[in-house]
Amino acid sequence: MAELEYQCCYCEEGIAKGDIGAVRIVISGLWAQADGSTQEVYAHSECAADKFGRALSSSVPFDIQAFAPD
Repeated sequence: MAELEYQCCYCEEGIAKGDIGAVRIVISGLWAQADGSTQEVYAHSECAADKFGRALSSSVPFDIQAFAPD
C-alpha cells in the first residue's frame, strides 16, 4: 500500500492529485521568532471551503476557486 503524499488536516483522507484546488495552509507566528518556525497543513478544496471558509469572519472573504489553476 502506498503512503499518502498529503493528508487533509480536516478529514484525514489522502488528497488526490486530481483535486486541483487543494491547498497548503502555512501557519507562522505573527510576531515570528528569529528561527522562522512555520507549520504546513494540507486540505482538500471542499474541506477548505467548508471548514476553513466558514470559520472566518464574514468580513474576510475566502474563495477556494482562487486556488484552482486556470
